[in-house]
Amino acid sequence: MLSTAGKKTFPRVVDFATLRNIQYERSGPPVKWTLENGKMAKQLTGQAKFQIPGGQATPAPPVGTSLGKYGINLGQFVQQFNDKTKEYAGTPIPVIVSVYNDRSFDFVTKSPPAAALLKQAASIAKGSGEPNKEKVGRVNMDQIDAICQQKMADLNARDLEHARAMIEGTARSMGIEVDK
Repeated sequence: MLSTAGKKTFPRVVDFATLRNIQYERSGPPVKWTLENGKMAKQLTGQAKFQIPGGQATPAPPVGTSLGKYGINLGQFVQQFNDKTKEYAGTPIPVIVSVYNDRSFDFVTKSPPAAALLKQAASIAKGSGEPNKEKVGRVNMDQIDAICQQKMADLNARDLEHARAMIEGTARSMGIEVDK
């Protein structure tokens, strides 16, 4: 994409490599173009974000209510998601599903929420209702570091020290004490 004085202009002759890098601007959902077998295809129709227990997805809510309006094959999504997340066995997994105009889809799974990982590490069912008064569990720094390593790709921390501070803050807000 060429730029002159802050205005976006497009070259007159465009090859497929350049076309993949062009971001079209318009109102409504974003346009995503992909190259399949040398043909242009797949305009992004919508995205859905939700959390599902790993390996235990069903076409019932929240999957059915979030994806049903796009008309995709819910059984296919459920099967692919369960195959991809079977090692998490019940831990909530955030997922972002992209649906295209031909009713095909792809999805990206994120790491489990820090709160869920902290509850597993502290062996508690839920956090404290009053975290500043009532403490419900303890975790040590080795457990915090293991959680940081697992979530590092999804955190906006530049190094392990900053990621550790974020996870410790989540633990404090849940009423979990961190042993230094």
